[in-house]
Amino acid sequence: MKLQRPGARGWIVALVLALVVIVGPMLVPHAEEHEAWWSSIPAWWAIFGLLAASAAILLSALLGWMFLEQGEDFYGEGSEGGDGLEEEGGRDDANTARREGRSR
Repeated sequence: MKLQRPGARGWIVALVLALVVIVGPMLVPHAEEHEAWWSSIPAWWAIFGLLAASAAILLSALLGWMFLEQGEDFYGEGSEGGDGLEEEGGRDDANTARREGRSR
């Protein structure tokens, strides 16, 4: 799908939205700003960042473990058909013979 330039209507909508986002907060009265109590804790944002990053890493590991990891025989390699490497004369036998100094 190729992106197209917006038409006149699209530019008008974008301009109106930009004005609402920029000018809107200046027009609405709001209470005096204050800081939350946890902002007074030393290194609060560093601790918060560490906890948030740790939670994101653990959550991604959990989701990977639940949905992405598959068993060893997912493609049927451990079942009847296999890939033939365990059989006599397969690649494993040749590698074993090479390590032991024997020729095939």
